[in-house]
Amino acid sequence: MSWKLNSTKTIYSNQFITLVEKNSSHPHLGTHNFYCVLFPQWVNVVAITRDNNLVLVKQYRHGLDSYTLETPGGVVDPGEEPEQTAQRELLEETGYKGKIISLGKVAPNPAIQNNLCHIFLFTDCEKVAVQKLDDTEDIQIVEVPLKELDKLIAEEKIIHSLSVVSLLKTKNFLEKERKLKYF
Repeated sequence: MSWKLNSTKTIYSNQFITLVEKNSSHPHLGTHNFYCVLFPQWVNVVAITRDNNLVLVKQYRHGLDSYTLETPGGVVDPGEEPEQTAQRELLEETGYKGKIISLGKVAPNPAIQNNLCHIFLFTDCEKVAVQKLDDTEDIQIVEVPLKELDKLIAEEKIIHSLSVVSLLKTKNFLEKERKLKYF
């Protein structure tokens, strides 16, 4: 037995989000309205330099009204593949390039959001350009030794949930798939 979507109504929409009301019914649970936020797909990038440093960004986040330390990332533009977005965002936000590896995807909040976040690892990164930030981006580049990753998460220096999951997926990949010990 499963839910049946009866109708969808747009409550609010702008260039960044759409809020919808979904009327759905279940044979045993009745008919109810659910509210969902429709977002475009996202990417998160974990960049590691040839010297085994993480390339992170310190970025102002209006939801928290403070700066957060996180991985680079952004919205997948229409007509763009997530891999292209990852390369573009890393270059724009940090000026770095490297070898790309897909680490899969996660659902940021499937209870109320429809989008996925695609995670990419870039290895052997090197700085090749200056930042090209959007008009509203307030971003500083921060390099930290990869071996400090666990400490940064444990001490809540990195609290952006998508950054944490991206970094942990990277750690898992590096330790298990490539048999490397960075941590």
